[in-house]
Amino acid sequence: MPPSGPLDPYGPPPAHPPSPYTPTSTPSRQTPIPTPTLHDRYRSCIALPAIPTSVATARIHTRDLLTRWHLPTAIDDAVLVVAELLTNAIKATASIPPQATYPDLYDHLEVVCLSLYHLPGELLIEVWDPNREPPLPRTATPDEETGRGLLLVNSLTLAWGTHWPPLGGKTIWATLTLDPPN
Repeated sequence: MPPSGPLDPYGPPPAHPPSPYTPTSTPSRQTPIPTPTLHDRYRSCIALPAIPTSVATARIHTRDLLTRWHLPTAIDDAVLVVAELLTNAIKATASIPPQATYPDLYDHLEVVCLSLYHLPGELLIEVWDPNREPPLPRTATPDEETGRGLLLVNSLTLAWGTHWPPLGGKTIWATLTLDPPN
């Protein structure tokens, strides 16, 4: 069992009511979205600037977090799913103007949020962005370098889908099945 104590910032969640998760779209495989509760073993939520370098930060965060949570078999798939969902979220937000100055960035930079939940037998990955438009899977031609992200997410996850929080934006969620503990 992973260690947890008062000094562990990634330990059990604080005692406050969970936010209601009410999906308003049907996930890709007709599976209901898992609902995080106060009894979740672990969770992590971070806000990142909506810039391409945040994908690398999210990959490092995910790898380190799953190592702390003693989930080594989920690391590679989780890092790939996080990278694909976060890349889509960043592309969906307002773009940075070319040759932007610091005040332009400071005053207008959007954020995206990454949440990871260690649920019984599953890892729930959520990525929020301020754009309400859902991601659209597409078929990439063999010569294209992009367009395969949601295909990868679909093949690696148990289920994935979209829901729209009441305060705006959208959340794309995906679940990975975790190996049972030894």
